[in-house]
Amino acid sequence: MTTDSILEMGLLAVVLSSFWMVFVLTIRTAVARWLGARWAYYLWLVPLIGLLAMGVPTRSVQRILDVPGIEVPVVNGVIDSASRMFAYKVNPAQASATRIPKISRSELTELLLISWLLGTLLTLLHFSVRNFQYSKKVRLSSRSLTCQQESLIQTHCPNLVGKSSQAIRKLPSGCGPAVVGLLRPVLYLPADFFQRYTAQQQALILEHEHQHLRRHDLIGLLFARVFRCLFWFNPLVYVAEWYLQLDQELSVDEKVLVTKNRASRRLYGESLLLSARTGVSFTQVNYSPSFGHIKQRTYMLKHYRQHLLGSLLGGFLLTISVSVSVAYGVLGALELEPDLKIREALRLPMTTTLSELESGATDDVLAAMLVKLKRLETAFPDRPLSDNELAQLTDLLALVYYQTGELDHSIKLYEKVVSLADEMPEHQSRALNSIAKIHFAQENYVETIRALVQSEDISPAEHLAESWALRSRAFVKLQQWQRGLRYINHAIAQSEAYGEVPRRNWLLSQTALEWKVGDLASAARSLEKSLELFPGTSYENKLVVFNELVQEVWEPVVPEESLAQF
Repeated sequence: MTTDSILEMGLLAVVLSSFWMVFVLTIRTAVARWLGARWAYYLWLVPLIGLLAMGVPTRSVQRILDVPGIEVPVVNGVIDSASRMFAYKVNPAQASATRIPKISRSELTELLLISWLLGTLLTLLHFSVRNFQYSKKVRLSSRSLTCQQESLIQTHCPNLVGKSSQAIRKLPSGCGPAVVGLLRPVLYLPADFFQRYTAQQQALILEHEHQHLRRHDLIGLLFARVFRCLFWFNPLVYVAEWYLQLDQELSVDEKVLVTKNRASRRLYGESLLLSARTGVSFTQVNYSPSFGHIKQRTYMLKHYRQHLLGSLLGGFLLTISVSVSVAYGVLGALELEPDLKIREALRLPMTTTLSELESGATDDVLAAMLVKLKRLETAFPDRPLSDNELAQLTDLLALVYYQTGELDHSIKLYEKVVSLADEMPEHQSRALNSIAKIHFAQENYVETIRALVQSEDISPAEHLAESWALRSRAFVKLQQWQRGLRYINHAIAQSEAYGEVPRRNWLLSQTALEWKVGDLASAARSLEKSLELFPGTSYENKLVVFNELVQEVWEPVVPEESLAQF
């Protein structure tokens, strides 16, 4: 992907994630009040899943949908405006008069991407270091519970003690209670936990923390923190993270008290007030029960009623929201796919030129072709050529220059095609294969191999048997017999895997190379295979060709003869 496409994808992610965060923030209170706090908490999956949906392979989606020109409302307008902003070019005369330094679009794009990445890395590093320091601090300062305290917890919440004695520890200060640790979560209780709260309050609080452990809520908070690190410049992510933590607490409150009576809810609310009065919070989770939060949590404890209709409506709302979020994410990414269409005014002259080339054009006709094709580059001032169109046109120009014998110029144009087709690996692979063939004709065997290796790295699926055979020929010219044999074997194996008959000269080359490296048994089998596949040719003719190939192994022939054999 180019820097431009990466930036466009990032802008799309910012727009979509911001839209869904605003959506959740707008309806979360009503959802929690009427449908249940757990559904308000689950709604925070919408921005995350929508962002992950942008990573779906869009080419597969495009083949499934087969709908040209998909438009994503709202998003496309913002992306287009941003793209036009980044495409701003300063007039040289104006820049000289006003002394404004000129900056290209690519430089501005790279600067923005570097700033984005640097901010993400710094934010992530800050979070990781602070989390490590805090976890180490509480681990070293904490103490094990006494036997009497473990017995009390066993009475209040047996599920917690069943984990291990190290899963619950006591801090010397008034911090807590809270759960710390992802891989090995530990519940830390304040030093005065058994004095500050009554027995019933202790049971409710321990059940609350047990629900955090059982649901692995710290993983949800970790996703929120990574989301904040990725979009560190967006103020919405800080607001969303704060409310996500509140909704997580509300959903746990709801889970603990849904079957409790009014007296238990009152005791639980009093324990919340006691926690808020001490002003303690764990830095790791960054959640401090302010008066506003306590008010919302106590309101939910008083008014929430569980009913089947609310659960059904909550599930329906979550399903619809996630589905729309995924659709916007996938279709938004699909909209940013490169436009592979070629306008009719460009396609017709290119098709005509290609037909004339196939019919065999004279030097005068080739010269006229070059003039026409060069004019097409600037023939559309109102709508400049896209990268794909320019790559296709440059590819055809390179082919015409190849026909005229200007091989160096043809290579330069094919290299331009590779740079233009950065988002079209199949096109890049074909251009590199053409470069390799020209280098082979010029006896630049090292450059031939380098181009073929690059083609394979870019698009392994487009690396055809002919490319393996050409690489084999290049290694033979460099008198590297083992490598030459390896790649001619690749060519034959790939051809057979596709149900095709390998070329006769490939089999004979395989035979000659096996003979050269001393594998006479394999050479005999290869020659027999060639006789079976091509019975129309006499054994004597095959032996003559074989002798010629053996002679070529000993003394490489001129490029024209090598190309003729392939």
